[in-house]
Amino acid sequence: MIQGVIFDMDGLMLDTETLAIPAWLQAGETYGYPITEEHVRHTFGFSVPGMQEYFTSLFGPDFPFGKALQIRKDYVNDWIDENGVPFKPGLLNLLSFLRDGGYKTAVATSCDLERVTRYFRQGEIMDFFDAIVTGEMVPRSKPFPDIFLKAAERLDLDPSVCVGLEDSPAGLESISRAGMTSIMIPDKIPYSDALKPFVNLVYKDLNDVIAYLKKADNPLNL
Repeated sequence: MIQGVIFDMDGLMLDTETLAIPAWLQAGETYGYPITEEHVRHTFGFSVPGMQEYFTSLFGPDFPFGKALQIRKDYVNDWIDENGVPFKPGLLNLLSFLRDGGYKTAVATSCDLERVTRYFRQGEIMDFFDAIVTGEMVPRSKPFPDIFLKAAERLDLDPSVCVGLEDSPAGLESISRAGMTSIMIPDKIPYSDALKPFVNLVYKDLNDVIAYLKKADNPLNL
């Protein structure tokens, strides 16, 4: 019986990973480091410390991670300020369905609370969520299960009655290790056999999750 749904943010709810690629490329060009699109894709689902460790391993200890990260943040924030929050297909439909159906909802994202709050307020979706757990709130980042376990705890639910929604390999492994049903909505990284141990279901977009929940043996469905 599904009682809770826990969302990743970047690439799952918001199309911010599309923006992150040119943002990081701009940062690399600014400081003279050959950051590639593949490098950026590799960091999807990483916490800020995880990204710092990765880029430092590529470019050495002199890589100006803090300054490069600020360029990325400014690029994405400026784009959203001008164009609005880029929702992924089906997000608002799914959030409305979950609210009307009495499901508990949470966010489990590696990014910081300030950014989550900024985007959710701009997009007017803050009130859809019962809990928000960010990377700085847990000791270990994805692919460890800590962040999804913390989200289930905040919802006062056992992980076994929760569904986790993700697009990144690290996030999907995190959901699986937390003991939840793991649903992948691919974004920049497609599903592959390497992800099979961590993924229960794969759907095209968030609208498909509504159909899944309607079919599930769940008395909360209307």
